[in-house]
Amino acid sequence: MSLSTDDPPVLTALAPGHVTITAGGASADVTVWPDALPAGTVLWSNPGNGSGVSSIVPAVPSASGVADMFAFQADGTVAAITADGLTAWTADVSNANVSLADFQGGLVLWESVNGTDQITKVDGLTGLKRVIYTLDSTATLTGYLAVHPDGTVFICQQNETSDYHPLPWTVVGIDSAAGGQ
Repeated sequence: MSLSTDDPPVLTALAPGHVTITAGGASADVTVWPDALPAGTVLWSNPGNGSGVSSIVPAVPSASGVADMFAFQADGTVAAITADGLTAWTADVSNANVSLADFQGGLVLWESVNGTDQITKVDGLTGLKRVIYTLDSTATLTGYLAVHPDGTVFICQQNETSDYHPLPWTVVGIDSAAGGQ
């Protein structure tokens, strides 16, 4: 291996083999293969935040997002992971009943906060959350939630009168960019 004087420095493989690179108190093992990598070679890993990764789901990559996958952590956070294994952002999703990729690089969440159902959008570039729809006190979310490729969020809402008499369910389309029905 050779190390350039560039900032940041560039490692260049001079021959196939294995080498351990040490800098300060850190080290990294590097293996250079003469041809293609052997099947099953780990290209990168991302251990999460230490609370444990509970699930990994594919993102819907787009120009308005950076994630290629979402790693849901046991502590109620989600990490947006890029194709090269880096964590682009993290967000708190501990109130989410359902989370779906939104076709814009982010997520749409059905959250219950203080007894109120709401639909929240997690921005694909930043991981910042914003509420895009709040159900009123005479409606509850049935659990049916879908996202159209244009970003429109569809929910199925159970309605009732103020004295708790059931009304027909309705399908509501939510504008994920501007918010609202």
